Amino acid sequence: MRFFCTVFRGMNALGDFIAPLGLRIILAWEFWESGITKLHGENWFAEIQDKFPYPFNLMPVDVSWTL
Repeated sequence: MRFFCTVFRGMNALGDFIAPLGLRIILAWEFWESGITKLHGENWFAEIQDKFPYPFNLMPVDVSWTL
């Protein structure tokens, strides 16, 4: 009985680590992909800058793109 408690305790600890690992991998992939796309993408803020609310339409387009 003691052996099973030790095994199940270890499996429970392993499950606490592995369960969110898949979600973390998916989130890391999505953030990486969006960052690379933004880094190598074109600055489309220049086309819609006049539609931004008051303080943001006064900032230069490059600042908006960096944010």
